[in-house]
Amino acid sequence: MNIVYSHRTVARLFFLFVFVFFSLNGLNTGSFSIPTARAAPPLCTPTITFTSVPTFGIQNEKVLSGSVSCVAPASFKVAVYIYVSGWWTKPTFANPLTNIGSNGNWSTTIVTGGVDELATQIAAFLLPVGINPPPMGGAQPLPQELFDSSVAYRIIDRYRTIEFSGIKWNVKSSEAKVGPGPNYFSAGENDVWVDDSGQLHLTITSRNGKWYCTEVFTQAPLGYGIYTFELGSPVEQLDKNAVLGLFTWDDNAPQQNYREIDIELSRWGNSSGDDAQYVVQPYSKVGNIHRFTMPSGVVNSTHSFEWNSDHVSFSSYQGYPPSLGPLIDSWTYTGPDIPPEGAGNARINLWLNNGTPPSNGQNMEVVIKAFDHVPFPIPNADTTGVFRPSDGLLYLKNTNEPGFADIALNFGLPGDYPVVGDWDGNGTVTIGVYRQGYFYLKNSNTLGFADVVFAFGQTGDQPIAGDWDRNGIDTIGVYRPSNGQFLLRNSNDEGLAEASFFLGNVGDVGVAGDWNGDGFDTTGVFRPSNGVIFLKNSNKDGFADIALNYGLPGDQPVMGDWNHDGIDTIGVYRNGLFYLRNSNTNGFADIIFALGNPGDMPIAGDWDRLP
Repeated sequence: MNIVYSHRTVARLFFLFVFVFFSLNGLNTGSFSIPTARAAPPLCTPTITFTSVPTFGIQNEKVLSGSVSCVAPASFKVAVYIYVSGWWTKPTFANPLTNIGSNGNWSTTIVTGGVDELATQIAAFLLPVGINPPPMGGAQPLPQELFDSSVAYRIIDRYRTIEFSGIKWNVKSSEAKVGPGPNYFSAGENDVWVDDSGQLHLTITSRNGKWYCTEVFTQAPLGYGIYTFELGSPVEQLDKNAVLGLFTWDDNAPQQNYREIDIELSRWGNSSGDDAQYVVQPYSKVGNIHRFTMPSGVVNSTHSFEWNSDHVSFSSYQGYPPSLGPLIDSWTYTGPDIPPEGAGNARINLWLNNGTPPSNGQNMEVVIKAFDHVPFPIPNADTTGVFRPSDGLLYLKNTNEPGFADIALNFGLPGDYPVVGDWDGNGTVTIGVYRQGYFYLKNSNTLGFADVVFAFGQTGDQPIAGDWDRNGIDTIGVYRPSNGQFLLRNSNDEGLAEASFFLGNVGDVGVAGDWNGDGFDTTGVFRPSNGVIFLKNSNKDGFADIALNYGLPGDQPVMGDWNHDGIDTIGVYRNGLFYLRNSNTNGFADIIFALGNPGDMPIAGDWDRLP
């Protein structure tokens, strides 16, 4: 017999079964409930992006394009604004909203007149239909109601860009008076440019009844390190109302005085008196400013500051590295207003104090030969090694204490001279040899062929290496003991010496290091006949800045930063023993240990890039 149950009967039997099951298992049926529906997963987040942005300064590129996602296109519109010395509605006041296509794409015209092509910011807001965006006719900032009413927005910066000293820079532009000054700022190609030799030109120019100043700033943020500016114009020719600024700045750090550290060259409206100053902001605070006078007749000069967490050290020299001339002035600040590093960048500007036109009514131009920023990590201690000229073996140690070598390898041939340096700027010192006028350099302390081979110098020269131009890369040089001449290059390739000068006597041994902690490696000589050392703080002709006696006749010199303080100091190697000293002064060795055999040649460097 077939029994047929209705759907209602089946349902009743199911619930009866559930009730009996939970009762028999001792569960509290009063707490049993049928699960409720779960909340739906969250929807995607609305976004708005730019897909095509007109190039800065090009009048015939007018259309801004973009796309939206995670919205129903018919239910939203786009409000666009550009910043030209204030925010402006685009494309027009009558048509402030842009429709969105069914595929999520949109486009609108943003260059409609005036100097719209010079807009430095572009903003787009995704607004629900029915929201009317506030009209903007040059006011600032953008109203908060835009941010509150939009479901998404995007704001980008847009500048004319240049490349100077291997770095990308933005060029400031403003058709309204803005700081510093305040002044008008031009990004025009006739007002700011880099010439065929790579030099930057900044101007102050009168046009259409306005005086336009100029400013550039790095696209990438820069932090602690050494900032170096090489000038190719005489400061004394600056008009008394003009200011040449070499500085750091962070728009988003008002609480840190905008991370502003300045070298400023100006007489601030005075006809005479000091024309240069070092500043750690705020300048109005006692002890935060140091003023001085640039020497008359100086055309080429180098100005730098070292920004670290506990000090800012400024210096100005005549000439350019590696052959810096006399020191003009220097100052170290250790006060409470040293800004922490952040998202600031380097800037160079030429502007008018208080917006006052030049006193002679003439346009002016300044040439910046080069800029460099070398990050300033905690200095690593140098350790020693030896090269065995009988067979070309190298033994490197990562500590200055007795023990076996940490690295042993063969590189070179019998009779080669060792030369070591950070050839690729990665912070690790690696090996090389010099053979009859040829350098063979390797970028790792491993077995293998040389990575770089080139000719420089002549047979009988002694190889040396150092960071002569403070760019973070060691390059080569030679010392010619036959006449006491140094020849230095700023790149590891064939070519003429960038610096040539004399120091010492026939038979001396050339050495190199940073004797004063300013970031520039300079030279010296060791006199093996009597153990006298002569060190110079500049790579040019002249008397030694430091002279001392250390070691015995027949010792071999070795120089390095033995105590992790950023200053290279003296040492000698004698019959398999190192004698290292932590200051460039007379006295006994601070560190003594054995490594290698009599007849080996000493070397030193940071082989493992560890503190």
